[in-house]
Amino acid sequence: MYVQGERITAQRAADGLAADIDVARTKQRDLVVELARAETPAAIARGAAGADLVEPSEVAAVPAAPVPATPVPPFPSAGLPAATGVG
Repeated sequence: MYVQGERITAQRAADGLAADIDVARTKQRDLVVELARAETPAAIARGAAGADLVEPSEVAAVPAAPVPATPVPPFPSAGLPAATGVG
């Protein structure tokens, strides 16, 4: 009789685990659908609008910085001789 009781207990545990797996699979499927909906361009635009984000305006070209007429002397590193510019 003891072995039969163990089998019944093990079967109940297996049935409980199978039910838990079914619940987890259903939840996973629901979360995958929710994620797919959240990743649509319309959902992203709604989220951005809710966060007060706006589309950037047209980007203008930034002018280049002027190059100095005379070379800038290098800063000597600690313990190293200063560069002479001779290659």
